[in-house]
Amino acid sequence: MILEPAPIIMILTAIVVITFIGSGIKEKRMKLLRKGISELVAILIIVVIAVVAGLAIRSWLSAQMSKTPTTEMSTAEWSAIYTGTQWIITINVRNNLDRALIINATRVIFQDGSVQGIGSFSSASFSGLTVKSPSTPPPYTVSPKSSFSIIVTYATGASNPPKICEVAVTDTATRANGWVQAVGGPQA
Repeated sequence: MILEPAPIIMILTAIVVITFIGSGIKEKRMKLLRKGISELVAILIIVVIAVVAGLAIRSWLSAQMSKTPTTEMSTAEWSAIYTGTQWIITINVRNNLDRALIINATRVIFQDGSVQGIGSFSSASFSGLTVKSPSTPPPYTVSPKSSFSIIVTYATGASNPPKICEVAVTDTATRANGWVQAVGGPQA
């Protein structure tokens, strides 16, 4: 059985506190009998504080983790073909969730470092790519457990191939979002 970090922290804190206070109690056994109740109350208060602090930290960490996009949210693949005048880039996005996913933007980083894209995400707008399919720019809604293809073009030379392709996605239920780096590259 694997324990979560918060309960382990609470247990270790309680052990340290009880050991520290307990060492003084052993030396003064007679004093403990006279004043044992107040020391016992002090121990209980410290343990309660440690437990409450551990639960608060655990709750906060859980809330933060639910906002973080995971790699399981979606995956993407891409390929590119040079036609002699332009790059045709095909991006396939797979929604791995049991609910809809929104594609907000796509950006492509070329060999010369230029960034071209479509759509907007996190107060940044992207342009430079021409959308061929679907016929409108993002956002696009991807149904649960399905794939969605985007085909874009960019007029540049053969010596400036695309290097990296990324897709900005948002989970419709939790509003978690992030960039998913697509796997693939230009075809020879």
